[in-house]
Amino acid sequence: MVERGSRVGKRVRDALYVHREALPELSAADRRAVTKATAIARDFPWNVVRIEPDKIALLEYDDFDNEHFPALRRSLLVDLESRESKVRDFSTSPNPPILHRKELLLPTEDPRRAKFAALTAALDALGMFADSHKIGLRKAWQQRLEGAGIVIRNHQIVPKQTVDPEPGPAVRVNRHKTAIPRHRLSSPMQLLARHGFIDQYPNVFDYGCGQGDDIRVLSEVGISAVGWDPHFRPEEAKRPADLVNLGFVLNVIENVDERVRVLQDAWSLCQRVMAVAVMVEGHYSVEGLKPFADGYLTSRGTFQKYFSPHELRNFVRHTLDTGPVAVAPGIVFVFRDPEAEQEFLFRRRSRPVPSELLISRALRRPHQPLPERLRPVLDQLWARAVELGRGPETDELAEIADKLARSNVSIARAMGWCRSLFDEAQLESGARRRRDDLLVHFALGAFSGSRAFNTLPLTLRRDVRHFFGNFGAAQSEARRFLFSLGADGTVQEACDSAVQAGLIHSWGDGRYHLDARQTEELPAALRTFVGCASVLMGDAEDANLVTLNVPKRSVAFYFSPDFGAPLTLFTRVTTVYLRDQHVHDQVLSDDKRLLFLQCSLYEPDSAKRRKRSSVEVRIKSILGKAGETLLTARYGDVAAGLRQH
Repeated sequence: MVERGSRVGKRVRDALYVHREALPELSAADRRAVTKATAIARDFPWNVVRIEPDKIALLEYDDFDNEHFPALRRSLLVDLESRESKVRDFSTSPNPPILHRKELLLPTEDPRRAKFAALTAALDALGMFADSHKIGLRKAWQQRLEGAGIVIRNHQIVPKQTVDPEPGPAVRVNRHKTAIPRHRLSSPMQLLARHGFIDQYPNVFDYGCGQGDDIRVLSEVGISAVGWDPHFRPEEAKRPADLVNLGFVLNVIENVDERVRVLQDAWSLCQRVMAVAVMVEGHYSVEGLKPFADGYLTSRGTFQKYFSPHELRNFVRHTLDTGPVAVAPGIVFVFRDPEAEQEFLFRRRSRPVPSELLISRALRRPHQPLPERLRPVLDQLWARAVELGRGPETDELAEIADKLARSNVSIARAMGWCRSLFDEAQLESGARRRRDDLLVHFALGAFSGSRAFNTLPLTLRRDVRHFFGNFGAAQSEARRFLFSLGADGTVQEACDSAVQAGLIHSWGDGRYHLDARQTEELPAALRTFVGCASVLMGDAEDANLVTLNVPKRSVAFYFSPDFGAPLTLFTRVTTVYLRDQHVHDQVLSDDKRLLFLQCSLYEPDSAKRRKRSSVEVRIKSILGKAGETLLTARYGDVAAGLRQH
C-alpha cells in the first residue's frame, strides 16, 4: 500500500493527484513509488501523477498553466507489483477526461494557486461542481457551463451576453469596421500560396472576404476566386471550393455560439483545404480597450477576441471534430483528405537531397549506346531514387517512366544502368535520410495526435514497408523515439553532436542557439525536438534564430527584419514550453526589442566578424557582469547604458 502523508494533492476516493512540481512535498513512501513507476515507464511525458495503492498513473494533461480545465492527452498506468504498464491515448478523443480544482495539485507555496483557487471558488459558489461524477468529461462540463451562461477568460468568469454592463441600450458591435483595405494577399492566403495549394487547386472561396482584396489580387493572376461577406458582399452565393479561407472572421464575432456556426458553415464548403486565421494574444496591446464578452470592445465599436495558439487549435478541433495543422501563430490549415494532410506534413518535415549525392562517377560509364542516349533520363531517375532512398515505382516517376517506355526500357533495367553509372553509396545515404525523415514525421504525428496518422498516401505506405516492414513497427519505433526525447541524455547527446558539426552554438547550462536555416540539417532527435515546438506554434519558416533550453524543454523562435545587420534587433519572440505544451508569442515594442549579442558567430566574413565581436564586447561591458552570459539584451537597457557611458 502507498502511504498517505502528503500535504498537497487532490484526493478522489483512494487516489491522490499531484503535479510533478509538488513531488518534494509527498511522503517518502509516495516519492519512492513514483520514482519506481517512472523508471518502469522510462521516458513517458507526464505532468501529473495519480497515486493509488500498488498502482501509479502518469498523466499528460494539456497546457496545465493556461487551460482552465486541462484535458487528458495520455496516461500510463503502472502496476508496482507486476511492473506491467498500460498506455491509453486520449489525444484524438473529442470528449477526453478533464481536470478540475487544479490548484490543489500544486506545491503549497506555488504562486499560481491563488489565481486557480479563485476561479474554483467562484464556480463552486454558483453550484457548478454539484454532482461532480457527471462532469468528468469535457462535453458534459462545457454543457454545464453553457447552460449557466458562464464564459471564462484568463481564469475569471466574464459575462457571456453581449450587453453593456452600464445602464442603457444593448451594445451594437460594428463588425464591418474591422475590414481594412489591403494591397497584397492576407497572411492566410500567402501561406496557402507559399505551400503550393493555390497553384495546385486554383479554385478559392473567401468566407467573410471583407472588401474583397484577396479576391481581386488572385483574380488578377488568373485564379478563380470568389467570396461572400455579410456586409460588403451579402448578395454573393456561398459556394463549395477546393480552398476556403476563413481569415480573421472568428475573432470579430462576439457570440461564441455564432463562432461555432460560422466555422462549421465555412467547413461545409471546403472540398480540400481550409485556412482559419485569427488575431493572436500578445501581438497587440489591449490597454484602453473595454472588456466585453470573452474579448474587448474598441473605441470604433468593433469587437476583438485574441486567441492563444492552443485555444485556436482546440476550438477548431472540438467544433469540427478534425485535427487542424498549425502553420503560423493564429493560422491553421484543416484538411478534408487525411492523405493530403500527411503529404503536406511530410513535405514540410523532410529535407531536400544534397546536390553532392547526385554526382555521377566520371570513370564508370556504360558502353551501350542506348544508355548514353538516355543519360538525361537516367539522371532524373537516379535523382528520384536517391530522394526516395529506394527503387521507385512507375507511378512515382511521372514523365520519366513514359520516356523509358518509349525506348522499351523497364525501370528495373534503367536502375541497373544507374547503379553502374552512379555511386551506390549515394543511394545508401539517401535511404538513411529518407528513413530519418520518416521517423521524424511519424514521431511528430504521434506528438500531435494527427487524425491521419494511420492513413498514408501510397508512396509513404511503400516507404513504410521498405524501411520498417509494416506500419505497426514504424509506429512503435516512432513512439519509442519520441519518448526518448524526454530524457536529458538523448537530447543532450544530439546537441553535443550538433555542436561538433558546427550546426549549433552553446551558451551554457544546457542552452543552445542556431541559425533557423540550419534546422533541417540537425540530427533527427533535435529536428523532432524543434518539430514538436513547430507543431504547437505553426510555421517557423520566417524565424531567423532558434534557441533550445534542454533542462526546461523549451524552444524559442526569434524574428528579425534584418538578421544580417551589424547589430541584429529581434522584434518578435515565440517560446514553446514542451512539457506543458504552452506557446508564448510576443511582438516586442520599441524599447523591448532584443539585441542579439552573438551575431559574430554567424558572420562568414572574417573582417566583419571581428568588427561585430568588438561591438558585442562593448555592449556586454556596458551591461556589467550579467552581460557576460547574455544571448540577447533589451534595446532600451543598452541605450540607457550607452547614455550613462
